[in-house]
Amino acid sequence: MAYVTERLDRYDVTNAARAIGGFVDDLSNWYVRRSRRRFWSRAGESRQSDEAKQAAYHTLYTCLVTLSHLLAPFTPFIAEAIYQNLVRTARPDAPESVHLADWPEADQALIDERLMADVRLAQRIVRLGHAARQAARIRVRQPLSEVVVRLRSPEERAALDRVTDQVLEELNVKSLRVVERDADLVEVEIHPLPARLGPKYGALFPRIRAALAQLDQIALAEQVQAGQPIRLEVGTESVEVLPEEVEVRVRPRPPYSVAEEAGYLVAVNTELTPELEVEGDAREVVRHIQELRKKAGLELSDRIITYMQGQARLARVLARFGDYVAGETLSVRLEPGQPPEGAPQEAFSLNGEEVCIGIVRADREPSSG
Repeated sequence: MAYVTERLDRYDVTNAARAIGGFVDDLSNWYVRRSRRRFWSRAGESRQSDEAKQAAYHTLYTCLVTLSHLLAPFTPFIAEAIYQNLVRTARPDAPESVHLADWPEADQALIDERLMADVRLAQRIVRLGHAARQAARIRVRQPLSEVVVRLRSPEERAALDRVTDQVLEELNVKSLRVVERDADLVEVEIHPLPARLGPKYGALFPRIRAALAQLDQIALAEQVQAGQPIRLEVGTESVEVLPEEVEVRVRPRPPYSVAEEAGYLVAVNTELTPELEVEGDAREVVRHIQELRKKAGLELSDRIITYMQGQARLARVLARFGDYVAGETLSVRLEPGQPPEGAPQEAFSLNGEEVCIGIVRADREPSSG
């Protein structure tokens, strides 16, 4: 809010609009998604859960109302629709239009710089972790055993400790480890560029290449990435190799998949144990049941009975994660066999095994008599 106001005061419309767009993206793809469980607390849960739910709704409401004011100069009709839906319906005494309301003022006392920096770090690590998963072609629903992170500075370790739970949940991994050097994660090779060093040093180039290969490649890579030249003694000659005259080649060490950006490195362990595979299957089953709920037009709070048919893989899922599947899908029971006639149902492949599911609302279960 403060940044948008400051940019508009300077007639910098472009950067003001970009800031609003970035905020909307963070609000929907981070805050709302990560707060889903807080938005809905079930009957009988603790008072603390109910208070967390109310706080989450209040925060989202405040963000959307403020957003309607900030959007007013850019998208007047959308801003007005948001304002009428959220403000005028709840407060008839409020200004008749968002365009008649006062411009919001930032409350500096509510700005938590450390928290914002922590979240930005978490988002960066998560983004790189997803990139590492994609490189290995492992979907996010499949749990992994470990994510390994190399930070840019020791001071960031405390910040990462404060957001570790969020990183683990977002990446769907069991543990997080921080390393200072990435020797165990990647193989690094400094490759001299013949097009640049050849004309510069001529017949000395092969000996420069051999000398570079004998040195600590990771240490050289850090030196190059820091923009520092490499000084070598080749025979009786002193040689200086500039950062732009070499290429740093990085290859992940199995079983890691790696993504790197701006001095940060994130690696995920791609080795799957039988336990991790079964948990991944359980999440896949949950996804299909949730999609079937949507197709059936069920409300978020509707309890269901889920009918399931499958073979060995499904049996392992239900034996190990049956309670998880039931809890995530609001299934009061998981029944083996075919669903009643006319019930929504779907068949899908669970890692090569055909599974059939069907659902009925719990309050519409057909009577046995």
